[in-house]
Amino acid sequence: MRWLWSKRTDESRTWHLLPDEEEPIVVEAMFQNSIYVELGNGNTGLFWTDRWLNGQSLVDVAPCLCAAVGSRARKIGTVAQALQGDSWTADISGALTIQVIFYYLLVWDMTRAIQLHSDQPDKVCWKWTSDKAFSTSSAYKSFFIGQHPIEGATILRKARAPPKCKFFIWSVLHDRCWTAAQRKRHGLLDDDSYALCA
Repeated sequence: MRWLWSKRTDESRTWHLLPDEEEPIVVEAMFQNSIYVELGNGNTGLFWTDRWLNGQSLVDVAPCLCAAVGSRARKIGTVAQALQGDSWTADISGALTIQVIFYYLLVWDMTRAIQLHSDQPDKVCWKWTSDKAFSTSSAYKSFFIGQHPIEGATILRKARAPPKCKFFIWSVLHDRCWTAAQRKRHGLLDDDSYALCA
C-alpha cells in the first residue's frame, strides 16, 4: 500500500513512470477505499475511480454507468479532462440500458456544481489518519477494523507452554477442535468412538 500511495502522491520519484504491475485485488480495493481526493485543479484525481465527489467515487454512485465505460478510460481519465466540455460522456461505450441512462442523468446533475481551482493542485488524502497522510501502521490497523477480539487470546499468547499445547487451546478458542470422526477421516485415528464413553 505504501507503493500505491507513493505512486499517487510523489511524481518526482524516478520510478513513478515504471509500468504498473497488478496488485492483489484485496490490496488494491483496500487502497481505493482508504483514499479520497480533495479537488483543486483536477489533474490528479481520476474521474471514474477516485473518491472525489463528496467522498464517493462514481463506481459507488453510478455502478451501471461505470460498467459501460472502458477500462482504459477508467484508469487514465482525470477529473479536469473529463469535465472539460463534458468529455466524460464520450467514455461511455457500453449498452445504453435504462439504468445506464438513469445514472448518466444523475452524474450529469452532480457534475454541474463542480468548480475546479487552476491555481491549487489536487490533494490525495488518507482517511485513516487525522493529518490525511499515509502511515504503514494505520494501513495495517485498517485491515482489522471491525474485528472482535477473541476472549483468552492475550493470555494464551503470553502463556509459557509448548507450541502444540498452545495450538490446541487456540483451536478450542476458535471452536475448531476436531471431533474423533474428523480425526479418523484424516487418518489420525483408527476409531471414531469417544475415548471416555466409547
